[in-house]
This record gives sequence, C-alpha cells and structure tokens, in this order.
Amino acid sequence: MTNPTTPDRRHTPRLPMRGDASLMTTRNKWPAHVLDVSLNGALVALIEPYQLDNHEEAILTLDLPGGERIKLQGRVVHQKEHYIGLECSPVSIEYHARLKQLLSELDSARQDDRSLQQMLSEMDD
Repeated sequence: MTNPTTPDRRHTPRLPMRGDASLMTTRNKWPAHVLDVSLNGALVALIEPYQLDNHEEAILTLDLPGGERIKLQGRVVHQKEHYIGLECSPVSIEYHARLKQLLSELDSARQDDRSLQQMLSEMDD
C-alpha cells in the first residue's frame, strides 16, 4: 500500500500480522482484520461498510490468541477502498509492553521464515 513516489515517513518498522480486531469511533464500531502493525500504527481492513473521516479519532483493539487484547488509540491517517491506515499508540504502559513483546515475536517469526526460505532455495540449487 506504499506509494513508490511518496517517501515512507514511518519512524518504526511495521510488521505483517494477521488477526482479528475491532475499530471504534464515537459513531460506530466495526470488526476489522489486521494486516500489519508497528509501535506507532497499524493497517487494517474493514469488511463491513463504513464511514470514516481522515484524522478521525479511533480506538483499535487487537484480539490476540487466548483472549488477550491490546488497545491502541489514535487517528485515521489514510483510507483506500476497505483499507484503513491508523497512527496510534497503546493506551497504557501494560499495553505498550505487550505490543513491544508482540512485535518482537512477529519479527522473530519473520526472520525464521526468511531462514527457512533461504534453506529451501539452497536445496533447490
């Protein structure tokens, strides 16, 4: 979803994540699917029809395995079709610590996938 002609202004890396979430504003609440996440934002897909304004404040709740949740508060920064980009941060110190842990787990899994792909490609040679 990055435009190649627009420089990426993110200060923290975003990591792929697939999971359920909910996005809530003062007007409504929608089920969402998380596509990627960072310490300062997330990209989600809304499946149901929605109406959001850019810069509208929102709360994103990430649903983790085992019923655990992480709440992020922020604002809508971009929309394209059913994709919503959010600039947000955890609402508490506990959520911040858990998000950092989650990002570390996602990064480790991504590195493991890369190592496996490299091993498989070497086997093909």
